[in-house]
Amino acid sequence: MPTLYLSHGAPPLADDPVWPGQLAAWSAELPRPRAILMI
Repeated sequence: MPTLYLSHGAPPLADDPVWPGQLAAWSAELPRPRAILMI
């Protein structure tokens, strides 16, 4: 299972018109997780 580290990112990303689409395309390529650990 792939390991991923995600953080909240930079505040300007919330207003970026391209970033949400890039994130959606990237996540569509990943396998469905069997577990999620949040700290």
